[in-house]
Amino acid sequence: MHARIAVPSHTYALPLASSLRGKGFSLVEARPPEALRLLEEGRVDAAVVPLASVGKLTVCRGPMVWSHGETMSVAVYSRVHKSIWECRRIAVSGESRTSIAYLKLVAEATRAPWSIVQAHDCTSLDCLLGEGDCALLLGDKALKARRRLEPIADLGGLVRGSLGVSPVYAVTASTSPGKC
Repeated sequence: MHARIAVPSHTYALPLASSLRGKGFSLVEARPPEALRLLEEGRVDAAVVPLASVGKLTVCRGPMVWSHGETMSVAVYSRVHKSIWECRRIAVSGESRTSIAYLKLVAEATRAPWSIVQAHDCTSLDCLLGEGDCALLLGDKALKARRRLEPIADLGGLVRGSLGVSPVYAVTASTSPGKC
């Protein structure tokens, strides 16, 4: 029997899901934070989980979400055209743990003026922009937001430019090496 693998349900992951299905794997579609929960509960053998949540899990050689620089699906938005360095409060949702960690690292390294505001029960662009003058969106929500607003910063490009590293957002992990 092939392993049960939790993969992101975002549009960007469709080629990954198709490839895994073609190899006979049993897939469960789940966003990385939900995939982490499924993995911890033993409902899947491996999952694409947020890098910031790996903890004691085993990182497997397998699919990951990363970028060499800019990416269309992890970006900061504002209702008015401005630089990210003019943001005072960047609202974030709970689904973006790794992106939040990168945003904090960039803020520390550059002495950025913004504070990060955790918006509970809030994931839409309008809701997040009600919590801060800027908002971090990811996945399909970031892609959809581009239809309405121009992003003021791309997190991958921001991390690369500020920290000199290519960001990894999510990795394949399991509860033991044998399940990789």
